Amino acid sequence: MGGVSAAWRFLVPAWRQAWASLLCASAYLSLAFGSRSLVGPWLLLGVLMTLIASGRLWPAAMGQIEPPRGWDLLIRVRELRLLAVAGLSFLFLFVLFLLVFVLVLCFAYAAAASGHGFVASEISTWAPAVDSRGRWVVSVVAIVCTLAWTWAAMRVSLAAPATVAEGKVLMIATWPLTRGRAWAIALAQVLTLLVPAGLTALLIAAHPARGPAPLGLALARGLVIAGLWLPLTIGLMGRLYSDLTSGQPEAALA
Repeated sequence: MGGVSAAWRFLVPAWRQAWASLLCASAYLSLAFGSRSLVGPWLLLGVLMTLIASGRLWPAAMGQIEPPRGWDLLIRVRELRLLAVAGLSFLFLFVLFLLVFVLVLCFAYAAAASGHGFVASEISTWAPAVDSRGRWVVSVVAIVCTLAWTWAAMRVSLAAPATVAEGKVLMIATWPLTRGRAWAIALAQVLTLLVPAGLTALLIAAHPARGPAPLGLALARGLVIAGLWLPLTIGLMGRLYSDLTSGQPEAALA
């Protein structure tokens, strides 16, 4: 629980360190949620401010002493490295997702082909042809594949703090650091993000329909994502990386 408590204690220092970029990210994301189309310039600006805030927060989360730059909204080399590692991580996990999807699809096709009424040339007959035994098989395969994908995501989850600490883009290089600790990291993330996840679910349930959200809800969503999700995630992963690289993994995973 050391990492979880450290993440929550990091909220105040995070806002002190990067209040301007966090406020801008919250405002731009709120404008995106309040617009007719979520994807647009406001979302792009919100992501940009989130990237700038991340560049300010990672060193503080890992205990690196830097002067407060709450007013600083400039992109530097650190932010570009974070953008690169985010892109590489997304590409890596997307390729794994495609492999998982194809594997599940193959089992679903096999289950349908072994059932009654299956006609290969008529897609509408595939789903009804799957019997209860086939559904169990496909469900088990889907669960196992989802767990495997989550495990892989946790193995590269320390790529951002490693990139900031080492001053170069690292992604797969962090794989050995998380050996045997993937599920502990996943549990720490779940415990840390229970509150913002619950708030997000409530805000979505308050206005589930498509289209622009009311101003109050849009502002609340932006603040929860940029002002709560981001600092908590960075505070947790920064603490875990610091503990794991300092030769005291028990402090991070206790």
